[in-house]
Amino acid sequence: FERMVREMITTQDLQGFLLSGGSNRRNEVKYERYYPAIERLKRDHPHLKIALHSALLDAPRAKAMEAAGVDTAMMDVIGAAATIRDVYHLDRTVDDFEATLATLTATSMEVVLHIVIGLHYGRLLGEANALDIVSRHPIHSLVLVVIMPFYAKPGTFVTPATSDVGRLFLEA
Repeated sequence: FERMVREMITTQDLQGFLLSGGSNRRNEVKYERYYPAIERLKRDHPHLKIALHSALLDAPRAKAMEAAGVDTAMMDVIGAAATIRDVYHLDRTVDDFEATLATLTATSMEVVLHIVIGLHYGRLLGEANALDIVSRHPIHSLVLVVIMPFYAKPGTFVTPATSDVGRLFLEA
């Protein structure tokens, strides 16, 4: 990982990267093994912007991420228990997502959130609650993603109505 990033800085003028993926069944990503490399990269290339998709985490893990030199923490905010259960197949709560958000905004990292409109198989369920959750925290940016079921098995997703999507954008 570190060797590849250093090579890309040298040969492609890499300015930053996003580290993401590999969550466990609790929607946690164990990034700790990357922190020493991130620390060295930031020491040698302070201009390098490092973003990390945090998934769910607690305060000690958020502080470790911050201490390693991560600039931006990203996460999805899900506002419906049914979506967490039925789509993500997690035994977590909406409160767990808000707790992670509170934990991240207590650091110096920029916090960039994603709300996926129509995440519940194309149905709107919890997006308004997710917006409400987001409004209670000092975030850097909000990204609204509209689900587009191009690759879904036929019959599993519907396409969200543009009027519903538009209302959420206006609310945001």
